[in-house]
Amino acid sequence: MTKENPDEYLSIKDFRREKILIKSSKFIATAFPISTEGEAKLFLEKIKREFYDATHNPFAYVLSKEETKKFSDDREPSGTAGSKILNAIESQRLKDVLVVVTRYFGGTKLGTGGLSRAYHESALKVLKSCTSIKKETSRILFLLFPKEYFDQVQMVLKKDGSKVKKLDFGERVKMEISFPESVYSKLKEKLKNITRGEIEFETGKN
Repeated sequence: MTKENPDEYLSIKDFRREKILIKSSKFIATAFPISTEGEAKLFLEKIKREFYDATHNPFAYVLSKEETKKFSDDREPSGTAGSKILNAIESQRLKDVLVVVTRYFGGTKLGTGGLSRAYHESALKVLKSCTSIKKETSRILFLLFPKEYFDQVQMVLKKDGSKVKKLDFGERVKMEISFPESVYSKLKEKLKNITRGEIEFETGKN
């Protein structure tokens, strides 16, 4: 039995769209891969422009960063749309995903139960059509240390699977690195030891 990597999670590779028709109401589900709330807002605006004449555009998204989750019923009865889309995303164990389900009312009321099933089914259908990919939660660390420790620092980073994103040689070495979340504490301790405490850190997160 292989040990699960706590930093790995599933997302989707690219944009997908699926449609279903229920009692003359058309449901158009669109899935987007996202990495920030800003991206989610941009895609939501895009959908609203594309389907400007739609009755409703409920949505839900899940981000790996700080486990962010948001949803909206967009004027549908409370609890019948956004939360059902979110349930579909979570049932597929996906993160960094936005799903918008656009509805065109067909003249026949579906009732709260019918609406709930329609939104969940629509979201599930588009997510199952997506290609899933593995991603890894990573942390960004900014390092500042004396140049004489450069080779030793490089060796530590290589062993822990860290990637150097930016590098600047001045009076001291400035470095931006990305690495798996799970090695954070150990990596900082190793870097402190190898530089005899002559290193400064500033953290961030992907």
